[in-house]
Amino acid sequence: LQIFFLAVNAFGWWSWHRNRVDRGEIVVERLDRQSLLYWIFGSLLAIAVWGHFMAANTDASYPYWDAAVAMLSVAGQILMTRRYLENWHWWIAVNAISIPLYLVKNLYLTAGLYALFLFLAIAGLFEWRKARTEKGRNPVMSRNKPKSLPFPVTGVQRLVANDCTNFATRRYPFG
Repeated sequence: LQIFFLAVNAFGWWSWHRNRVDRGEIVVERLDRQSLLYWIFGSLLAIAVWGHFMAANTDASYPYWDAAVAMLSVAGQILMTRRYLENWHWWIAVNAISIPLYLVKNLYLTAGLYALFLFLAIAGLFEWRKARTEKGRNPVMSRNKPKSLPFPVTGVQRLVANDCTNFATRRYPFG
């Protein structure tokens, strides 16, 4: 599982860095209602499958709770890598489940660490929402002022339009 997180974090770093270099901004999106429902259903299904596997094949003391922490962490990391605001909801759930789980297992320092993570996830959610509100659904984190486009666009259309605008205005050493 840690190899998966290493790979996803590396991809996320590359993706965020590439996005910032290409556009001068990091675009944070929201899941539409249908996608959100798919992510919730997929997370619950993954928890059930992984929990069943752990219950049948390991001596885990709380296989479904452990599965919830693992599968919600996977989903949260993918959502964060893809720059969806909703990743914070997954991380809040992970941390809220982890605290009592680790307390029951007498892992008090780990429970304390997850309490800190819970605080940071809540702060991250509020910060991203605040930045989104201030920017009027524009990119949350910006290094440069976003380029204005000659027509109104949203969501994926905005990403494609920014790519076209950046390509058309980019200066190349050979041209």
